[in-house]
Amino acid sequence: MRRVRRQRLAGAVLIGALAAGCTTVQFTIGSGPPGPIVEEKRSDAVFTIATERVENVSERCPNGALRITESTTPLDAAATLLTLGLWWPRTIVYECRSEVTG
Repeated sequence: MRRVRRQRLAGAVLIGALAAGCTTVQFTIGSGPPGPIVEEKRSDAVFTIATERVENVSERCPNGALRITESTTPLDAAATLLTLGLWWPRTIVYECRSEVTG
């Protein structure tokens, strides 16, 4: 009986930790007709915190971006939890503007 309670508690703690690690940050940059969507997986490690990264969005969206969304999925949160926060993967979605004609 006591073992079952411990397992349930451990499961609840794990689910809570994974749910707490899921985040989404969205930047709306422009407006216009929607175009292709580019999705990237990215990961950082604890020793890359102090480095500065400059992203060139025009490489992914030649006509400009409408929205950029960065999110941590439950699977990403589980990987971060298993490595004790030394490595954290995330997903970045670029919603590009379509080519304007006329």
